[in-house]
Order: sequence, then structure tokens, then C-alpha cells
Amino acid sequence: MRDIKFLLPLLVLCAVITFGGGGGERGRCDSSTKGRGTTNGTWLSPRFTDNNDGTVTDGLTGLVWMKNPGCFAASNWPDALTYANQLASGQCGLTDGSTAGQWRIPTVNELESLLDISRSKPALASGNPFNNVANSYWSSTSYHASLGARAMVMVIRFTDGRWISGTAGPYNDYRAASLNSLWAVKTGPGGAVKVQSPREYLVYAIGDDALARL
Repeated sequence: MRDIKFLLPLLVLCAVITFGGGGGERGRCDSSTKGRGTTNGTWLSPRFTDNNDGTVTDGLTGLVWMKNPGCFAASNWPDALTYANQLASGQCGLTDGSTAGQWRIPTVNELESLLDISRSKPALASGNPFNNVANSYWSSTSYHASLGARAMVMVIRFTDGRWISGTAGPYNDYRAASLNSLWAVKTGPGGAVKVQSPREYLVYAIGDDALARL
């Protein structure tokens, strides 16, 4: 893996989340370097590769994303988790040969790594190969699990690149009742950088971010 000394703090910064009261919009992060990314001062251009099989590979992080992140209707988090676990080639325009269990919900930092906050609606780099981008997406990073029905999961709003904690207008991140979309991801061949863990260890369910690190 290449030296990424200047970019790594930016990815770490995305993981510094304060879980306090009040809810609402809580942060905004840009780790995309306007959609291209750089290591040792060398630009990755293009950053994203359309694999022509319904998937897009991010050369910066090595992650493989659904090209059509609007395939699934907005749902609560448990349903989104089921959709991700069952996703396979033949669905959502995928012809990549993937099987159920290979796709997952991204961590909040993986989701944030796509952002270009100099842009909006969506907050993605110009010329990116994605289509049908929805307004807000679930991450796998859960927190406040002790709150029962009000337990939360981090959500990124792709209209402007903000992440949502609690309630913000029509958006909120209560896992049982909120309706957000799924942008599934799977592990790829490895990229120039490794996205940092959000460091949330409170396990809610198989497939959430905390359980993946136990």
C-alpha cells in the first residue's frame, strides 16, 4: 500500500463523530479529493472505473460499488441489511457473477469516501459513472443500540454530503422507522488507501459495522 500521509488524516477526520443529544445535521466530510484522489502527489485519473457489469471500482479505496445505487426503494435499516445480504448477480443490473453474501452495507467512512462536497444533488464528482443516486443512504455503523426503537445508524445525505444524527427535517436515522436507501458495496482488489474504521463497537445485528471487527 502506498504512502498516504496527507490523505489519511482526512479519512480519520471523517470518523470523529460525537454522539450527543439533540440530533440533526452533525457533520460534513470530503474525502474524495473531487472524485479523483491522490497518493504521493500522483493523481488517480480517472478514480472510478465502470466495469460494464453493473459495478464501479474505486481506484482510491479498492471498493466495488453498485453502479445503480437507486435500485432499492428507501427502507428501514433491517430491511436494507436483508437486501444487501441477498444481493447477487442478476439483480439491479448486475452481471458480475456475484453471489448472495458478497455485498454489504458500507461503513459510514466508506460511504463518506465517495463524497465531493464542492458539489450537490448529488455530492459526487462530476463525470462519475453512477446513476440514479438517491437522497440519503444507510451505513452499517450503528450506535445508541440501548434506545430500542430509537436506536440509530449513521446516514449520509447525498444531496449535500452531510451525515445525519437524529432528526433533520425529512431525514432521520432511527434504524427501525427511518426510510433511507441502500448503496451496497463489496470488497475489491485493493486500492491506494484503506478507509479507516469508524471505531463503533456496539453490536446490533449480524452485518453491522461493529460485529465486523470483533
